[in-house]
Amino acid sequence: MKYIDDFYKRISRYEAFWQGEFTDRCLMSVIAPKTKTSKFEDVPTCDERDIYDFWTNPQRVVKRYRHIIENSYYAGDALPIMNFNLGACSHAGFFKGAKWVYDPSLFHDDDRKYFVNMEWDYRKYEEGSENKQFSGILLTELDPVTLKPISEPVKIYKGTDRELVEAPHIYKKDGYYYLFTAEGGTEYTHTQTVARSKELYGEYENHPNLYLICAKEAYKQIAQSKLQKTGHGSITQAKDGRWWFAFLCGRPLDGTEYCPLGRETSINEIVWENDWPYLKNKTQVADVEFEGYGEKEPTQRVNYDFNSEEFRLDFQTPRTSPKYEVQNGVLRLYGGDSPVSNFSQGMMVRRQTEFSFEVEASLTLHGKNFQQMAGLVYRYDERTHYYLRVSRNDDGKPTLGILCMDAWNFSMPISEIALEEGKVHMKLCVDKHTGKFSYSTDGTNYKEIPYIVDVTTLSDDYGDPLGFTGAYVGVLSVDMCDKTSWADYHSFSYTPK
Repeated sequence: MKYIDDFYKRISRYEAFWQGEFTDRCLMSVIAPKTKTSKFEDVPTCDERDIYDFWTNPQRVVKRYRHIIENSYYAGDALPIMNFNLGACSHAGFFKGAKWVYDPSLFHDDDRKYFVNMEWDYRKYEEGSENKQFSGILLTELDPVTLKPISEPVKIYKGTDRELVEAPHIYKKDGYYYLFTAEGGTEYTHTQTVARSKELYGEYENHPNLYLICAKEAYKQIAQSKLQKTGHGSITQAKDGRWWFAFLCGRPLDGTEYCPLGRETSINEIVWENDWPYLKNKTQVADVEFEGYGEKEPTQRVNYDFNSEEFRLDFQTPRTSPKYEVQNGVLRLYGGDSPVSNFSQGMMVRRQTEFSFEVEASLTLHGKNFQQMAGLVYRYDERTHYYLRVSRNDDGKPTLGILCMDAWNFSMPISEIALEEGKVHMKLCVDKHTGKFSYSTDGTNYKEIPYIVDVTTLSDDYGDPLGFTGAYVGVLSVDMCDKTSWADYHSFSYTPK
């Protein structure tokens, strides 16, 4: 195939997957932008007819997807795929125009296949009843070959008093059908509910403990448990016969309810008693550590090589890819919109993965006025972020300062620092609850900036509405003037502490 060399090998893995078989390895899919990309100019206007045409006109869709495919790197078993927008989400047009279908799953029952999804009841919108809009779990039988629905959806489960039932998975084991669902929302009330039935369509009886894992119970033991917001998971059996439960969680900073690392994935071992699954520790609170397989790999400093396409695997950009290029190991990032823009920012950021870490970056700004700037950004979103940036004053001289946005409250907490022309080295040191910026002109002797970043403001729980991405750190080039400026980033490193 034009865009990938081992197309048929990848297809064989997908075919084996749908047959419940295993080939040479598990499925893996990674899609990332290539080192050099060009901006695609076809953007819909605010006119409703043009928006509809943008998503459904085959000529526009093909042209847009051809550009995306030609400028993307397909690793593992990723395939270049073109989709038309068919409704409320990717499944909507396929499954009889179902609305608000998310977190669905497929269940393979011998030679029969089923689509399992939550139901959204928009009628329950009044204050105090919003949680009841997650109104139950639906089961729809599919044709085993075409995967088209051959039955009407049947509601098989309404959830518990925790409400917000979603993310269903069905497993068949020892004569029982087990229904795993998430409830309580991805907050401190999050949980994993388990129910079982001898018949696929029920009636389903709830677990003796009601929940396999329960964030509310963990919250009561917050001094003992570092894993909070636990739930929304699935199970699997390893080759040695042990059973494992993978689930979502959040880790708050000590003594707080703030999670700057965002929504994370954890795993615990489960055991079966009287045909019911339990955490191996026989509680509803997840173990932080346990005996697994192999050896724990130590965290290490990462010095990013801009010459390698792999550096983009760690970095993300909001909404659209920024304009950039790499020359002789230097990342040239062109100035984008302001740090509060919802459109085209010149940003590349990676996720914060440790409570304590250090980031270093060096750059040279090519700009002419105060509206053109570049530097190191520590952010949650447009609403809250901290930006150490170099710019120019009204005399055209380079200056250094911090731009802060805290819940839409803007400030510049320090006086501008005069700089000499040339390369600037920047550093951010985060120690759990607080962070500090520093800078250097020689890369050796750093001067600490007298301002303390409150890391709790960069957490899911500080967001409005509640978020789940966690904090990010990276590089940001801004041009609020004429989009002619850029910054050359010579280095970037991330060091866990």
